[in-house]
Amino acid sequence: MNYPNSEILKKSLPELPWEKRLRYAEGGYGLSDDDIEIYVSRDNWATFFENAKELLFSDAEKVKLVSNMMISEIPVLAGDVGVEDNTFFGNISPKNVADLSNMKVSNELSSRGVKEVLKILYVNGGDVKIVAEQNNLIQKSDTGELLEIAKALIAENPKAVEEYKGGKEQSIMFLVGQGMKVTKGSANPEILKNLFVDLLK
Repeated sequence: MNYPNSEILKKSLPELPWEKRLRYAEGGYGLSDDDIEIYVSRDNWATFFENAKELLFSDAEKVKLVSNMMISEIPVLAGDVGVEDNTFFGNISPKNVADLSNMKVSNELSSRGVKEVLKILYVNGGDVKIVAEQNNLIQKSDTGELLEIAKALIAENPKAVEEYKGGKEQSIMFLVGQGMKVTKGSANPEILKNLFVDLLK
């Protein structure tokens, strides 16, 4: 009778809790011990996380964002409707959270935009980019368009401009806030801030 060698036997066995715990801890994803314990103790969560992680090719920054969505954002949505654990993720798929992570890192979506898209996907499912576009949540990074908005806001807020030029750095954030309001949160705040700084030199 032929018996499988120890390596083949080892590969055929399911991953043990301590092995999974160690793999996540040493993966470089910045997961907290509490987060890791959730993935170790809940198979459906671990499967969801692993599937999203594979789509992101284990990119540490993006994987951490996925985990944040799973641990911090989706439970709030689940709590709102009181779902059972086996339907905890609603209509959100691993691909959805992977796509959201990609769009957040590329600055196509703000943190607020990610939350808004998650809310919609939780109930209705769908494609992340289409949902973001249909709800005007894609961040505006077009410098030309934002430049015109910045110029208009400078003209409309002489007091903030005067205070900034007088050394009150916080006034620039007031102007950025006004820009975010005008664009309904769709402007890239970092680009907007840089435009204000350049225009007020």
